[in-house]
Amino acid sequence: MKCGFIGCGNMGGALAAAVRKGNAEIELFLADNDTEKRDLQCKTLHATAVMVEQITKDCDVFFIGVKPQGIKGLLEQIAPLLKNRNVAPIIITMAAGVTTNTITDLIGAVLPVVRIMPNTPVLLGCGMIEVCKNDAVSDEQLALALDLLKEAGRLDVIPEDLIDAASALSGSGPAFAYYFAEQLMAGAKQCGIPEDKLVEYTAQTLLGAAKMMLKGDKTPEELRIAVCSPGGSTLAGLTAMQTEAFDTAVQDTVKRAFARSKELGKV
Repeated sequence: MKCGFIGCGNMGGALAAAVRKGNAEIELFLADNDTEKRDLQCKTLHATAVMVEQITKDCDVFFIGVKPQGIKGLLEQIAPLLKNRNVAPIIITMAAGVTTNTITDLIGAVLPVVRIMPNTPVLLGCGMIEVCKNDAVSDEQLALALDLLKEAGRLDVIPEDLIDAASALSGSGPAFAYYFAEQLMAGAKQCGIPEDKLVEYTAQTLLGAAKMMLKGDKTPEELRIAVCSPGGSTLAGLTAMQTEAFDTAVQDTVKRAFARSKELGKV
């Protein structure tokens, strides 16, 4: 099978690496305007450097890794090639806000389109990737797309009307978590924790809390309450969050990201 990537930036490159890790025998093709980066990735991933047109004509499945603002121009460029193919490829897109209908409308033909929302931890194989599809994607084609991404992290198939909200939560979420980590570290530093301990202590704390949540036998609220002894230090810290309207700020963070994702889809 031939699999291609149009756009090999941070996310496209990470997903290409995941595809290669899980599919050693696949023929992998990379196209990117940054030919130096593309060629370096080709050496690392045992892939072939090509132009966009070759991926469009020859690959059984290809990923579109360009930004939402570049989708229209790219699809107008490759649409004639796609329409001339005897067997339609599976197109996998990760552009925030851009629907599967928009993809097929810009191409001018109803082709199988899978839409994904990955996040940056796919670099380590522990991403969260939401997946949806249009009606042209068969069960076998969806299974193939999921198999290609199995080394990237957790996969969850959802209706398309939920994927922009998923983008605001898990797609943008790592940045929100990092900012929270920055503030935890700043507070801990003021309390006397040495600089060389801050990242380790903060990251392991967040990792452990995440694993407790994923265990699934307790809600985040139940887990929080279990840590808070009456009159204890944890409860004192939480009081500061509640006093400063932390809950509203965090909720607004997700909602603003969601609104922006919708705006980006208006290609």
